[in-house]
This record gives sequence, C-alpha cells and structure tokens, in this order.
Amino acid sequence: MDNNARTPQPGPRQVLIKVHRAAVNFPDTLMIAGKYQMKPPLPFVPGIECAGTVMEPGSDVQGFAVGDRVTAILDHGGYAEHAVADAIQTYRIPDAMGDDDAAAFPTTYGTVYRALVDRGRLQRGETLLVLGAAGGVGLNAVELGHLLGARVIAAAGSERKLALARTYGADHTIDYTTESIRERVAEITHGKGANVVFDPVGGDAFDASVRCMAREGRLLVIGFASGRIPSAPAHRILMAESSVIGVLYGGRRTPDVARANFATMMDWYCQGRLKPHVSMHFPFEQVPQALEALLDRSATGKVLVDVTTR
Repeated sequence: MDNNARTPQPGPRQVLIKVHRAAVNFPDTLMIAGKYQMKPPLPFVPGIECAGTVMEPGSDVQGFAVGDRVTAILDHGGYAEHAVADAIQTYRIPDAMGDDDAAAFPTTYGTVYRALVDRGRLQRGETLLVLGAAGGVGLNAVELGHLLGARVIAAAGSERKLALARTYGADHTIDYTTESIRERVAEITHGKGANVVFDPVGGDAFDASVRCMAREGRLLVIGFASGRIPSAPAHRILMAESSVIGVLYGGRRTPDVARANFATMMDWYCQGRLKPHVSMHFPFEQVPQALEALLDRSATGKVLVDVTTR
C-alpha cells in the first residue's frame, strides 16, 4: 500500500468520498486482468463500489453536503481511503443502514432491479430461473424475484449455495454439477419452461437455459462469469418467439431511472424486505485475498473490504 498516495480531487460534477467499505465485484477482476470493456490507464486503483461519507462535493453538485453518508458506483478507485465518484452515481443512505449493507447494495441490487423490472418485465406468478444463484447478483435476483411474486428456480454449483438460495426465497433448486438444468426446469414447470431467465454466468449455462424457456420467454444477459461468451441459437429463439435481452445497470445512461429504482429499493430495505448477504470481510491489507475469494467461488453473496482497518 502506498502511504504517500495523494487524495484525489473531485471534478465539478463529482464528490470526494472518505471510504469506509469497498465491495468486491466480478468486474474488478476483469479490469485488473485487462479484460473489461473499460481499460483505465496504468497504474490504477480497482474497486467499482464503496460506501462512506462525503468529504467534498464538486462545484456544480447539488443535493450532497459534507458529512452525508453515501454509497456509490465508481469507474474504479474504491480500494482506497478516498475515492471520487460521479454525483449521478452516488446515493444518500438512511441512518438505519450500516456501512456493510450500504457497500453491498447499489451495483448488484441496481442491476437486478433493472433486469427483472425494467428489462424483463417479470410478472407475479411467472417462473424465474436464476443462474449463479448464490453469487452477488444471483442471490439478489432470487430475493427480488420472490418479492415480486414469481416462482423462483435457483441454479448453483453446490448444496451449500442452494441452501442459501432457499433462505432468500427460492421455491425450487438445481445443482448443475449433478443435474441437468433443462430436464429439471421441464420437470418443475411440467414442460412449459421458464418465463424469465436471469443469467450472469454465460457459457454452458446459457446454452442450457435457451433450451428451457417458455414461449415468449425472456433471457436476461447479465454477464459471463463462466469466462465464455456464448452465441444464441437463433432458430430456437425464432420458434419459441423468445427474446435475449442485454442488461446494464444504467446509472449513466438513464440516471433518473436508476435513482428512482434505488429509492424504491431503499424503501423495501427500510421495511425489512431486502437484506444484502455478506459472506466475507477482509481488512484493507488483504484486497488480493478478497479478490481471490470471488474468483475461486468460495464466497456467496457479497465480499467486502474494510478500509477503516488500514
């Protein structure tokens, strides 16, 4: 760690945050490996999600004051004592929300809400298949799908992970290390298939899920944690009149929508209807170990770094 690192300065539309917690996300690992769509010039500080307090709002920023408790989505820079975030991707948090929940909230919950509500149009009573159901976005998709009244099928790679998914509202589970996703979905839905598929995995799981969608089903492409970007079989999509839909959080493209979504989820959080699952905490000096916990699939839900331990 560089003890002489300079405190970054916020631009006119940015805020400077004193970081308390930083969350570890899969895009961090891709960015470090040079495989992410955004490639910051070297050297750079990773970390796309953090929570803390506002130290200085930029000259054009309204709605934030020094001392406000916030959570933010960053281009990078969260694994540091101080981080700069664009004001449009910074959100004030209620007093009742602790630093852990705040740091674990915006990226995954924001992506899941965007996917299931805005893009997937998930309806009460529909069947939702969630791949990677014990990961950061996957577990939140199980939770939110259950909250929205869907029948949730959770697919993951071990009984330990499936047990966690059940506690978050999964009605049925599939261990895809020992079971066929396609066969189990057909069994659970009596051959009708899943109305909505939430896929942050890609690879073989995507290939299987395309074949178990209901007529006019919606397959939501969230990411490619498997490491393989799949190709969609157009003939199957045609015959089922199904849709393959890309999902991005949208904080920059549609900031008003993202902020409204965040407000809705904050209300649910304060009502006790949403609760982030944090499986691992690491001190600031162990950021490499925190990243490894995500890569080796030992973590469930979110992994956090406590920056205040430096």
